[in-house]
Amino acid sequence: MKYVFAIAVIFFSMGSFSYSFADDRLYTDCLETVKDKEKCTELLKKTKESYEDKKLASTQDFGSSILLRQNIKDSLQSKNKLYVINYLGEPDERLKNGPDYDLFVYKRPVSRRTKTSDPDREITIVFRRELVTEVVHLPPSNESKSQLHFHEATKHHK
Repeated sequence: MKYVFAIAVIFFSMGSFSYSFADDRLYTDCLETVKDKEKCTELLKKTKESYEDKKLASTQDFGSSILLRQNIKDSLQSKNKLYVINYLGEPDERLKNGPDYDLFVYKRPVSRRTKTSDPDREITIVFRRELVTEVVHLPPSNESKSQLHFHEATKHHK
């Protein structure tokens, strides 16, 4: 029985592999250890259900971690890079625009306008001399108002 548990732990640690490879490997390892097809089939079924439940729970938690856009803009004004990284996490892109300007670009969903609205497509934190001077958002496609003036200005200076 402890071998079955060990095999289940191995299955969960292989989360990045495809289902078919992980399923086959788990099933063959189980058969080598337990030598009972019925128990191995049941184990495979339980691990799939558990994996799907964890996956569903993680996607539901992701939506609750998105911050409100105005709170981000208020909190980050005049803060340094370390504060921004602690607040929003590591940026998806770091860009340098001239000697004084640095940009942190977050393409993953980190902000939204209201609790019920869709997440912003992109948020860019503009630093001048290591302090936040502007927070620019690219709203979801269903929102009409956008704030593209800074993006357009930086494209010409690169």
